[in-house]
Amino acid sequence: DTLWLGTGNSLIRKAGRNIAVIAETNVNALANDNGTIYAATDYGILRIIGGSVVDTIESASAVKDVVCSNGLFAIAGTLVYQLENENLTQVPINISITNTSRFVKTASGNIFITTSNGIARFNPSASPATELIDPGLPQDIVSSAACDENVYVLLSNGAIYEYSTTWREVTTGSYTKIASAGN
Repeated sequence: DTLWLGTGNSLIRKAGRNIAVIAETNVNALANDNGTIYAATDYGILRIIGGSVVDTIESASAVKDVVCSNGLFAIAGTLVYQLENENLTQVPINISITNTSRFVKTASGNIFITTSNGIARFNPSASPATELIDPGLPQDIVSSAACDENVYVLLSNGAIYEYSTTWREVTTGSYTKIASAGN
C-alpha cells in the first residue's frame, strides 16, 4: 500500500518504510485514477505514475481540486476544466465557483461541487454540467467530505450539515475551532 501526502510545500509518497519527496510544490489536492496520481498545485496538475512525476499540465490559475470519473476534472480559479488531449478544456457550468469550492465524490461515484450557498450535482455529460441543489442552504461552506452516499459540509460558523436527499444539520454544538482547517 502507498500513502500519498501533500504537506503544503511538497508531495510525499510512503510505501512500506520508504518515504520519498516527489515534488517541491504546494499541493492542494490529490486524486487517484487506477494507480495514476494527479496532484493539484498552484501551477497546474502533476501526473505521477510509479512514484515519478511523468507530466505537468500547466494552468493559468491555481488548481484547487481534482477528481477522477471517466476522465480528470479540475477546479482552477472560478472555472471547472476537463483534461482532454493533455490540455485543460473548460466545462460549461451554471454555478458560481468560489475560492473554497471543492469536488465531493460519494462511494458510488456521484460528484458534487460545493458553492458559496450549497452544493451542485456535477455531471460532465450534461450541458450545463452542474445542477444546484436546494440553493440557499447551507451557506459559507469552508470544508466538505463524503461518507458512503452522504455529503457533509462544515460552515464558517462551525455548523455541520449532511445531504443525502435533503439537508439536515447534524451538530448540536459549535465547531468553529475546526472551521478554519480547510478541505
